[in-house]
Amino acid sequence: DGYGKTLQKPKVIGSAIEGALAMLAKDWGFNPNSMKRALFDPNVDLAYPFNAAKSSSSVLVTRKDNSGGLRLFCKGASSHVLKDCAFFTGPDGKPQPLMSDSPKRRELEEMILGMADKALCTICIAHIDFASTADLPSGWQTECPDSNQMICDAVVGIM
Repeated sequence: DGYGKTLQKPKVIGSAIEGALAMLAKDWGFNPNSMKRALFDPNVDLAYPFNAAKSSSSVLVTRKDNSGGLRLFCKGASSHVLKDCAFFTGPDGKPQPLMSDSPKRRELEEMILGMADKALCTICIAHIDFASTADLPSGWQTECPDSNQMICDAVVGIM
């Protein structure tokens, strides 16, 4: 018939972006359901709903390394979230500076444009750590404590 193999369309309940990210995690060998249970405790952690002005949503979780620290994970439109990243996760897993005029920022921006040219929706995933709740800005219980000092962890393109 001249066409490739027809693939089964996955069943996604809820957000298509959440579903695509869960399928990516599964393809990488992770179980998204057990990851969520292991990382997010609804009794102590907070989920901030999608913020249209920031084009992102976030979760604030208690670090599981017994440090007493917290980590904010943020995901959203690359055009918005990347602007709030002052660092990126390097190949060694450590934060590296991401200056506004750096070759790495230009590389990320060009990659995002390349994916957009292929009709992919790009999502930037970032985080920022806090030593304790005392280090969080006032109002963090209701307003997401993201900042312009986040660490870019990944950019993904979703069909």
